[in-house]
Amino acid sequence: MDWEKKQIEIYNLDYDSDGEPQYYLWKVITEQNKQELKIVHFPKIEITFEKIFDEVDLDY
Repeated sequence: MDWEKKQIEIYNLDYDSDGEPQYYLWKVITEQNKQELKIVHFPKIEITFEKIFDEVDLDY
């Protein structure tokens, strides 16, 4: 999550050919595509882009 840019990076866990865990960038969420914010492995949990950033003070 980048507070200054107001963007959220969503990563997905997968395994390479040797069975080693690897994280891959799945999606970047910004103000422009905020409706796409979903918790991939827990689809019934809902959170909004605004809720994540509503208490962030960028005027420091």
